[in-house]
Amino acid sequence: MLGRTSRRTLMARWARLTRHEYWPTPVFYAPLIPILVGLAARHRSLMAFTCVNPGFGPGGGAVGESKHHIMECFAGGGAAILGTTLVPSGPPPDQRARVALEAARARGIAFPFILKPDSAQRGHAVRLARRDADVAAYFRSMLAPAVVQPYHPGPHECGVFWMRHPSRTADTPGGSGTGPSGFIFSINRKEFPLLNPDGARTLRELILDHPRHRNQHRVFFARFSDRLDEVPPMGAPIRLAEAGNHCQGTLFRDGADLITPALTRALSRLADAFAPPAGHGRAASGAPEPFAFDFGRFDIRYESDAALRRGSGFAVVEVNGSLSESTNLYDPTFSIRRSYGILFEQWRRGYELGAVRRAQGVRPMGLLELARAARREARRRSGPSISD
Repeated sequence: MLGRTSRRTLMARWARLTRHEYWPTPVFYAPLIPILVGLAARHRSLMAFTCVNPGFGPGGGAVGESKHHIMECFAGGGAAILGTTLVPSGPPPDQRARVALEAARARGIAFPFILKPDSAQRGHAVRLARRDADVAAYFRSMLAPAVVQPYHPGPHECGVFWMRHPSRTADTPGGSGTGPSGFIFSINRKEFPLLNPDGARTLRELILDHPRHRNQHRVFFARFSDRLDEVPPMGAPIRLAEAGNHCQGTLFRDGADLITPALTRALSRLADAFAPPAGHGRAASGAPEPFAFDFGRFDIRYESDAALRRGSGFAVVEVNGSLSESTNLYDPTFSIRRSYGILFEQWRRGYELGAVRRAQGVRPMGLLELARAARREARRRSGPSISD
């Protein structure tokens, strides 16, 4: 007869098998392949989507893009952009830790602050540093370039997928176009996992007994490996994740109710402020100006729903490009048909915008070029896959 723990883990396995929000990426994306073939035939280019976001990075942010470079390009957005400081690879860990601490102090960044790889996806190796010792520990395992970023207290977080209107791709900042240069395709709310201890069960039991958290118990067990047999006191909620990423344990829900004309205008202004810092020269794609942001996701921390709807009280912590997702598709209340509808429409629009940029002279990234870049990125990945 199965014990209580075995029953809970079996239920978690069944949930991960039957609920598409938990499917492995290759499995979930398999139905997209015939859609991409059709889009490639229509636009006469398999990789047309990599022409979006000229100046953003390889393939418009397909793989290996620098978070620091991207945030520098958005610096014209002012206080709404949470800037980063780059900590290059190479020096010994203790020296890199000192560089990070000195950079934080020079910018007036107090603890806690964020440490993360300069190039990574899915919340890989994101840490919330609360003291000097956390910074030192981080760089003992993080050998790749990393960034220091202020921590925005939120308390809310969302992912906003923004797209430029195809007719506005020739606009320059401050141009003569009327109305916002783009639109909000989707918003997903991020709900961070919480446990409410009862003073009787261990942390392991609380996770496995929770109808949702047990589905990602491996992530939580790895994150809290030294506390699993602890019995947390009643009345002290435990937050199981800091990174707003689904594979790190955060729940995604559709946030279409947050979309307003005011927020659309605010994000369009940020998108139009995109420009490489002085001295960066031509875009990485080889295209002439304008350097532009066309298509991708703003990851945002914000004070309240009301303020966000007014287009205020928020800060952008990261911007993702051509291979980012409209993450509302992971809302557990969505049917698989609705989720795939969102995914297919996102890619249709990505190809449409990419085709416009390609006609303007942007060179698409080749398929082999993308594969090689992905392999290079995998080889240089450093730090723990489990974030805070």
